[in-house]
Amino acid sequence: MNPSTSHVTNHLICSTMSENKKRSHDACESGSQASSGIPPRKIQRLDSTPYPATPEEHVQMDNEVMADPVLVACGRLQLPCSQFAPHLITIIVGTSEDLNQKYHHPGEARSLLDTEGGLLGELQEAWNTKAFAPIRNLEILQPPRVSTGGTSSKPVLYLSLSETANQAAWKTPYAGAAHTSFIKTIDALYSKPNSRVYYNHVALIQSSGCGKSRMLHEASHHIHTVIMNFGSREAFPNPDTQVREYLVNARTEEQCENRVASFLASLFRALSKLDFQSPSELAEYLGYGDAEKLSQQEAFFDAVISEASEIEQGIQTRTPPSPGETSPSYQSDGVERALAKATKTLIDKIPPQGHLNVKLLLGFDEASDLADPRKDWDVLEKTRRVFRHLLWWPIFGVSLSTAGSVKQFRPVSMRGKSSRMQDGRIYPRPPITLVDYDQLAMKLAEGKTLDDATTMEYTLSLGRPLDETRYDAIWGFQYYNECEYKHNEDIVHFAIRKLLDGDDDTFHSSISIAPLAIRLPLEFNALTEDGREAERRQVESRMRICLKIEPFADIMYTVAPSEPVLIEAAAKNMKTERALTDRPVRVLHRFLSNRFLSKGDPAGLACMLLLLLARDMACRNLDTSRTPMRYHILVPVTAFLTNLFADGHKAIVLDAQAYEDGPSLKEAFKDSWTHCTHFVKVTDHKVVNRKFLMRLMARGAGVLCADSQLEIDAIIPVCYKGKELVTENITVIAIRCRNAVPLHKPRDAIFTSMDPNHAGIFDKDHPGDIPIIKLVLSIATNTPVLTCPPWKRSAKTRSQSKDVPLSQQHFRFFAAGMSHEVFRPIQEEDEGIWRELLSCSDVADIYSRGAHESASDIMRRMTPGAHSDPRHWDVFFPLDFTAENMSVDVASDIDDESAD
Repeated sequence: MNPSTSHVTNHLICSTMSENKKRSHDACESGSQASSGIPPRKIQRLDSTPYPATPEEHVQMDNEVMADPVLVACGRLQLPCSQFAPHLITIIVGTSEDLNQKYHHPGEARSLLDTEGGLLGELQEAWNTKAFAPIRNLEILQPPRVSTGGTSSKPVLYLSLSETANQAAWKTPYAGAAHTSFIKTIDALYSKPNSRVYYNHVALIQSSGCGKSRMLHEASHHIHTVIMNFGSREAFPNPDTQVREYLVNARTEEQCENRVASFLASLFRALSKLDFQSPSELAEYLGYGDAEKLSQQEAFFDAVISEASEIEQGIQTRTPPSPGETSPSYQSDGVERALAKATKTLIDKIPPQGHLNVKLLLGFDEASDLADPRKDWDVLEKTRRVFRHLLWWPIFGVSLSTAGSVKQFRPVSMRGKSSRMQDGRIYPRPPITLVDYDQLAMKLAEGKTLDDATTMEYTLSLGRPLDETRYDAIWGFQYYNECEYKHNEDIVHFAIRKLLDGDDDTFHSSISIAPLAIRLPLEFNALTEDGREAERRQVESRMRICLKIEPFADIMYTVAPSEPVLIEAAAKNMKTERALTDRPVRVLHRFLSNRFLSKGDPAGLACMLLLLLARDMACRNLDTSRTPMRYHILVPVTAFLTNLFADGHKAIVLDAQAYEDGPSLKEAFKDSWTHCTHFVKVTDHKVVNRKFLMRLMARGAGVLCADSQLEIDAIIPVCYKGKELVTENITVIAIRCRNAVPLHKPRDAIFTSMDPNHAGIFDKDHPGDIPIIKLVLSIATNTPVLTCPPWKRSAKTRSQSKDVPLSQQHFRFFAAGMSHEVFRPIQEEDEGIWRELLSCSDVADIYSRGAHESASDIMRRMTPGAHSDPRHWDVFFPLDFTAENMSVDVASDIDDESAD
């Protein structure tokens, strides 16, 4: 136990014991009461509804309880349970999310012990056996039960911490203008009516936590909207289970389409009977996401389904095929007339909203639960067909989802039953992906420090709004200052679950690549189906951001989110037991070899992975006992470099000099700090400037330079003197990766070409009076080498000035070879994998994938002159072909023909 942890533990033990002096007296009193014949109140167990956990999960939670530092110390001191019972309750509840988190606060735990006389005995027995499942099964520790009301057959629900946090977060004020942009996009799509458009229905596709549902709810206050949630019972906002079951339980294709049409006709009739004048009034009545109006919402949809069933039962005949259709429409005459009449009545009732063309928006949240790609038809496909009949009405449908396949929402034309869709005469609306990002971000200004940029409040404000709203919601009604560490840790664990929970596919391994896809600027291979599938899985299940989906191709443009909490989750996963066996370099090599990723030059990926692994090692050696953010912390430059290179080179690194007789790196950068938890690829070379690099460093980002910047491949920003975030205090670690041409020793020309002024790092008008660090990594070299060659000044330069200006002090490191003898993060048994990783380029390795050597020879002849291998030249201009051996070759050819 480190000193700081010991201090905190001792403080908690002392405060716990002092708080329980009174409790010892009370215990005696309760004991005297028992002896006088007054029995303690019996503790009721959850016999009918036990705590929802498997035996293995109970064991895992028990281990977390026993790992608490205070409880460990209490066990060593052999204290009776009565001395630390309130703290034990807070830890049991804190490690069990589905318990009533009210008792995570020590004051509430003490009150519970005061009112429940038999609880102390239960705790003592559980403490003796080190098994706390009986405590979790106590009725008194369960969250308050909330009846869903209504007439549907939903079971009684428990409000867990997650559900309570979601409800509170939903009520926080909406930030940003994404809903305005969303409404404009929908209205623009409708304002261009086109007979070639199949339906006025569009999919909104984005990864989890980006605020899709909340954005749609906010839009409902500006445009008349009905939102339905088709998710599972655990979904939030509360799912409309009765609607989902009515639609998905259709047995035949005909019945499914009739049910969709009947439901919409009934819904429109019900809306026509409501008294509303504005979108807000309708939104308030339907109460989407409002737990207090859950019963009213359920009653509304129960009535809609009841009338829809009556409409469905009135079906008699089927309409013949429409002109141009090869298959009949499965809507009956009665359903089609009912839908048309109900639509007209509702549209006439809805008052116009300014300049908007769309009068009604229908939102289908968690719409992937309506899709079944295994069948030729499903509810989602039939919903689109029904929307075809609403094409010329000012009604628009939107499907929201992250789970399931993206292809479900942009079906290929052959899946549509319309011949016009199959031959391209009509087409579906392309998906949209734009939601707001960083809308809750706290704004920093020059003059702040890196400490300000690594606070929990600032960290959570970056990226998608999910973590920030949960943090504020839980903190507002559950937690207090004394529980801050545990609260922050809960947020990190929540991010880990969002990133890594769920089933995995052994082939695409979406879980194994997820941490790397968050921290590295990986690009997936859109040219292969496996690459596209791997990328879809990262968006659907692993929090990757989707920028765009091509309208008529199954291609997505995605990026890794620069999101500190997710990056912390990814970094922690890279040190789990699974990651120790399936190490990051092996995962990256596997995905490159299987062509899931666009390879380009793998040297850059290898170098960035090395840098991140080195930084993670440095973080683990620092004292982070006071924060759950183990990796989103500041790292001294010297600690980063000494963890990058092998232990035997520590003295070489720290004693390196920029010039002969100059100060050592340890002295020059003694108060310098880095904050690089991940890399982002920039597309504009102007971003490689100190004013931009400083801002990227505030969110923990290093830079992979644009393709046009040939001198420098990657940059890690550095605060040179202290932690102040001002442009003049920013310097860099500039990295150049050499893979094409191996170098065995450093060359001055390479270091000279890495000119920070020419690269634009320093402004020409304000050149930096500050030293920099240059790393040249010749990783394709077989011989391991690490040198730190100082700049050798000429005699004339030395005579002019003893000291070298700071702007000319460039600390130069030359490292060659992917070896554990050079780089500390490389393990000896993985050296072969690191070297193979460098050969995974898009073109160079294609020749080695032939079924046999002759196939490889043919592939090389198909690309004449593309490589230095003689087989690319032998056919038309052999490298060793001369006039002297021409006659020999010709004679040989004649003999071969004669033999034939």
